[in-house]
Order: sequence, then structure tokens, then C-alpha cells
Amino acid sequence: ELNKINRVVASAKVDSVISNTTTYPAEILLYDENGNTIEYATEENPSSPLTLSVSNTEITIVALQLKSIPVTIGYLNRPATFSDSRISISPGFLSISGPSDVFQTFSELNVGTINFNEVDTSHTSFKFSVELPSGCSIADKDTTDEIEVELNLAGMRTKEFTITNFEVSDAPDNKNVSILTTSLKVRITGPAAQIE
Repeated sequence: ELNKINRVVASAKVDSVISNTTTYPAEILLYDENGNTIEYATEENPSSPLTLSVSNTEITIVALQLKSIPVTIGYLNRPATFSDSRISISPGFLSISGPSDVFQTFSELNVGTINFNEVDTSHTSFKFSVELPSGCSIADKDTTDEIEVELNLAGMRTKEFTITNFEVSDAPDNKNVSILTTSLKVRITGPAAQIE
């Protein structure tokens, strides 16, 4: 009898539309190569030579939803006058497939942070990899899992200054303070009219 078993199936009755992840009781069924069920020993049918260590189990069905999620970026040291219109995020939305309960915990996808201290007129493009919550995936297979952010610095200029004049202020009277740094290079990016 054991050689007749072609596949083992856990079968559950689902009689309604699933909108959330749900667990159902399931019965273990044995099938031969022709799709016929093979009986095994139970309390109701103890005569079968086949016995199962487990005849019932549970099946958890994960209900996946499809949702368009906006992509966002965090910023450090962003000038107050640098408007959102100068920032381009591509793609700006991702079509995400995932369990419905996951979408209750987030409404946007933050992919990283741009530190404006690292921005100048020669460095305006940033790339970020997409990291999705567990169980989620990008639904559109043609969509890249990399986000590109472009900063528009039109009308701006980057200039480097060398500081050589250092002064000590509010030094304690009982301490001898000396300055070890003799020069410091500072890069400034801003409106061209304000940078000479």
C-alpha cells in the first residue's frame, strides 16, 4: 500500500473570500498516481494497513494585497530654502504586493537619507536600494528595486574656501590654549549671487 502513495495533500474547506491572513483546519489526504484517494487507518476505519502519525493539521492562507506606496527620502542639514520642487524621486511610487496586515503599519516607503553636507554642484544624484517589509515584494517585475534621487541645483554654485585665521574665545585664565590647526578647507554650495 505504501508504494501506491503518489502525493500527500492537506485539504481545507474555504467557503468565503479571504481578505486577511486566516488559518483553517485541514485534513491529510493520500492520493495515488491516478488521483484516487487512499484510505488510511482511523477510528472510524481501523482496518486499513496504513497509519498516519498526524491526520489533521492547520493551513494558514496569507491574503496578499496590492497597494501603490509613495517613496520618500529623509534629509540632514537641508537648507530651509531648498524647496521640494528641486527634488526628483524616480520612481515616486512603487506597486507593492504583501500581507494586508503589513500595510496597516506603513503608508510610505522611506529608502534612505541625503546629507546636504555631501551635496554640491558636481554631486546631485543619489541612488538607494529598496528594502521591503517581510512578506512584501514589488508587484511590477519591470520596476527596478533601485530609487534614484536627483537634486536640481540650477542657479547655484559650489566654492571652496581655505580658512587660515583662527581665534580662541572665552579661554580660561588659568589655561594656556594654543591652536594646532593652521588651515581648514570649507566647501560652500548656495545661490550663485551670494557666493563670490
